[in-house]
Amino acid sequence: MKQHFYLYKGAQKNFEKIAQQKYLLRKKLGALELSDAYVLPPVLYRQAGQGYAKGGVLDSKGIFVHSSGRYRDTEETKQPCTLMGGYEFSKVGIPILSEPCIYCGEYLPHYGHFLCESMTRLWYVVQNYHPGMKLIFISDEPREIGGNFRQIFELLGVDINDVRIVTHVTQCKNLIVPDASSIFCHWYTPEFVIPFKKISSSVKKVYKKEKIYLSRTRFKDRFIIGEENIEKLFAQNGYYVIYPEQLPLSELIAYLKGAKVVAGLSGTALHNIIFARQNTQLIVLNRMNLANPVQEMMNQSRWIATTYVDAHFNYLGSKNTVFLVGLTPPLKRFAQSKKFKIQGVPNLSKHQVELYFKCYMKNFKREAELGGDEPTLRDIWPAVLESLSLPKDEHIFVKLKYFLLSKLFWGKMAEKYRQRYLNIVEK
Repeated sequence: MKQHFYLYKGAQKNFEKIAQQKYLLRKKLGALELSDAYVLPPVLYRQAGQGYAKGGVLDSKGIFVHSSGRYRDTEETKQPCTLMGGYEFSKVGIPILSEPCIYCGEYLPHYGHFLCESMTRLWYVVQNYHPGMKLIFISDEPREIGGNFRQIFELLGVDINDVRIVTHVTQCKNLIVPDASSIFCHWYTPEFVIPFKKISSSVKKVYKKEKIYLSRTRFKDRFIIGEENIEKLFAQNGYYVIYPEQLPLSELIAYLKGAKVVAGLSGTALHNIIFARQNTQLIVLNRMNLANPVQEMMNQSRWIATTYVDAHFNYLGSKNTVFLVGLTPPLKRFAQSKKFKIQGVPNLSKHQVELYFKCYMKNFKREAELGGDEPTLRDIWPAVLESLSLPKDEHIFVKLKYFLLSKLFWGKMAEKYRQRYLNIVEK
């Protein structure tokens, strides 16, 4: 699989490291058959300042079934968003399921994480499910299975009434615990793609749009500023623009199956590439200066040829969930290499710079009030000197000035800095 990079100076080494890593693990998967096992919904714990959860499956003797956990990077480290180990509970009055059950892990309501982590045991469902078997997911609160989540099960041929989300300790008389086909950011096995292939093959429609752009501009709660300019660039160069959140999953897959080239900003939308045909070309427009190993795992599992392009102007850093994107120097280099027409595509505007600053400061303040980690100077200012036409000395001054103001003030001083920054950009 060929990979191409159009990045800011100093960024390519990190992206190459992620992109060249081989994530495929040839590991034989199995499934445990348990009698009178207990299914425990997740309960949050904290250790050394890190949050992780306990929950999963205990056998009839109360011993934790290791393969029922959810892990990040390695199976031994308690990290945020891991699910490791059982906990004490009362057996008095707990519900009992007598039907044959398949343990499917934690139900994660975030679409991207559902694809990457909640579907890792569905390979077994594809091969062994029959109506009447119960698919057991655990959750810390009740979840409604709607929208694309519901359609995933429908396209897999699963009766939605057979999907159970367990929020209280439950005993299963007959429970099967399949091995997970992937560990987040670490590896995947050949079984990982089985449910995705099944879903894709269940969609008979194919829309013959050879080049598509997956846009987030109509996403309701978005914090990405400037994508309209990027969307215009691709639209005027022959890309058909679609809005994933406005389409049923089957319609999105119909577009992906007919595409030869898919482009879009990095994030959840591009995880859908796993439904595309093998050897599809993917253009990842980076909205931050961080490489995403999950995306690369998805790409490798479908033999996707990937081009990474830095499209971000995040002059306040990438740790916040607010992003400023547009026609960056790396994106211009990419456009020139593809002989794109860029006339009429606006550059970064004063309004977009202003809006980014306001949204960033608002979100930054909110996270601080909620007890979030205070960013350090290094966190706030990644190496994006090439993204802005500022002399090096001037850029260092702006970094220090913003850092001090953002740490100390939220009002007039920050506004004064913002005006100074706008004046620098306009020069």
